[in-house]
Amino acid sequence: MNQLQKVLQSKTVKEMLVQIPFSFVFVLLCIPLFLMVFLPLFQLIENILHPDSYMNTFYLNIRSIHSVSCNLAIICAALLVAKIAVEKKSLYDFFDSAKPLVFFGILLLCMCLSTRINGMTELAKNGDGYRGESLQTYLLYFAFYFLAASLIPSQRIKEAWLYTLILANLPMACLVLFHIYAKPLPFFSAREGMICSIFSNSNHYAYYLTLIILISAMFFVKETNKVLKALALISFILNTIILIENKTLGCFLACLFGLIFSVIVCRICEGRIQPKTLVALGIYCGISLILSFWVKSLVRDIIGIFSDLSHICENDEMAWHAGTKRWDLWTKTIQYIGEKPLFGFGVEGIAQRLERETRIDRPHCEFLQYAVFFGIPAGVAYLAGVFCVFLNGLKQKVRLDTVTLTALVACFGYLVSSCFGNTMFYTSPFFFITLGIGFGTAILPKQPADPAKKPREKTP
Repeated sequence: MNQLQKVLQSKTVKEMLVQIPFSFVFVLLCIPLFLMVFLPLFQLIENILHPDSYMNTFYLNIRSIHSVSCNLAIICAALLVAKIAVEKKSLYDFFDSAKPLVFFGILLLCMCLSTRINGMTELAKNGDGYRGESLQTYLLYFAFYFLAASLIPSQRIKEAWLYTLILANLPMACLVLFHIYAKPLPFFSAREGMICSIFSNSNHYAYYLTLIILISAMFFVKETNKVLKALALISFILNTIILIENKTLGCFLACLFGLIFSVIVCRICEGRIQPKTLVALGIYCGISLILSFWVKSLVRDIIGIFSDLSHICENDEMAWHAGTKRWDLWTKTIQYIGEKPLFGFGVEGIAQRLERETRIDRPHCEFLQYAVFFGIPAGVAYLAGVFCVFLNGLKQKVRLDTVTLTALVACFGYLVSSCFGNTMFYTSPFFFITLGIGFGTAILPKQPADPAKKPREKTP
């Protein structure tokens, strides 16, 4: 309140800009991030009220959030530039510790150059009718959702976002379990008998579940509050059951590797294996083992991995079908990348050709997707930016807090799943926000100490 009074009592614009704290500007950016958390819950309500038009409302809701994001980004960018100019701060100092922003900036430049060279097609303007990912959408992933999350000035706000993600998911998780084991619900989308929930594809739902499961597992491991720990455990168990019933093998393995990663990271950070990480891994494996007696496809798909690897190694006529035809998609996509290595084919630029040759219009590997759309430099910049986020966590391993650790584990699992999946307008923002949270320390300019405030005395 005192700070607000100072702002309101300012006599000049310069004085007002000085009185507005940087943290207030960054808190404004949190508004779309929390709107995104509630997007699945909003969509669940829309599905119940209007079960025949769920995809249309999904597009409208996400575009509304994108619109809010763009407007707030412009306002906050103007405020930041004005404050930096008035207070004579250095932009280098401002972003000195933000190495991922350099690489993601290169990626954004490659996206724009690729679109300029390949032309601003209708797909680049609006995306296709199914995924709705335009050039603007890709720019928002990195320039807003990741950046805004990394600028959150308080670990409590970051923690609140992660817990809100868990809480907002719980009603849907309960209804999905009722849908599976009690009675099919008409407002849930279905595709070839798969569990899709409110999403249009079971794989997309699995990407979302991967983040939820790993965030819940890490809060179960690290949380000290008994109520929140129980909440995290319930979310972890419920969504693990749903993921197995969902039958998306890539995300099942992604969660498994994510939990193994959590054991390794905790060992590195704390100098010993934390038993609770093994408990979380044991719960996941135990649920998988029990459900494998009913979900026969789980064991069959896991065994199928070894058969697919054998076909690939022998390069026989069945190799193209490995990974539910993903090997064929990847090999053809790599050929395309070789044709236009610098700036790629643009947004969805290979869709018609790839679909004509494989009946599928995307490579189903996000790393290859960035490279074939925007060029090899773009793909390398994406990998380098993500690597820098994890490297930043490794550097501060001794003081790695629960929120940052949780986000990094969840992002690791998602990245494993992205080796077999696509970006999507209603799932990718969750990853980029979580990645921004996993970046750790907020990118805040150093502010001079207030002489009016006395330092707190340390209690013995």
